[in-house]
Parts: sequence; structure tokens; C-alpha cells
Amino acid sequence: MKLTKIAPFFLAALLSAALFTSCKETTLTGDNALTSIPDDATTITSIDVERLMEKADFEQVRQMEFYQDMLAEVERKDPTLAKVLADPA
Repeated sequence: MKLTKIAPFFLAALLSAALFTSCKETTLTGDNALTSIPDDATTITSIDVERLMEKADFEQVRQMEFYQDMLAEVERKDPTLAKVLADPA
């Protein structure tokens, strides 16, 4: 039961992070991306949000009760964010 309370916030954070990182004016390419990675980094992770949404069957997730509840709560607090969560593409 605790996971269902955390899941909406995790999903909102993931979508917000994707939104903010995809709105940059300059895009990192293979050549200049290495300058952003600290020399002492032990792990590098990349998340392809579009592909993740395809694999997770986002249309089905949108129909789930926890997602609908989260959208209703976000709609009350931040209607703009609710629009993004309702249709992130």
C-alpha cells in the first residue's frame, strides 16, 4: 500500500525531470557530453522517456486509478502541470 502513495510522486518527478531536461537550448552530443561527466563518476545512466512510455504502455497507465487520483490532486494544485501529465507527448 505504501508504494501506491509514492508512485504518483515518483511519476510526477520523472515527468518533470524529463520536461526540464528536454527544454534546453543546446543539446549534448557525444563529443561535448563527456565534459559534463565528473572524472570520478562510477556510473552513468541514461533514460529514454519516450521509449519507456512505449514499453510501459502509458495509455494503460493513464487509465489506472493511482494515475487518475494523482491527476485530480495535481489539477487542484497546479493546472498547468496537470495538462503536461495528462498528455506529456
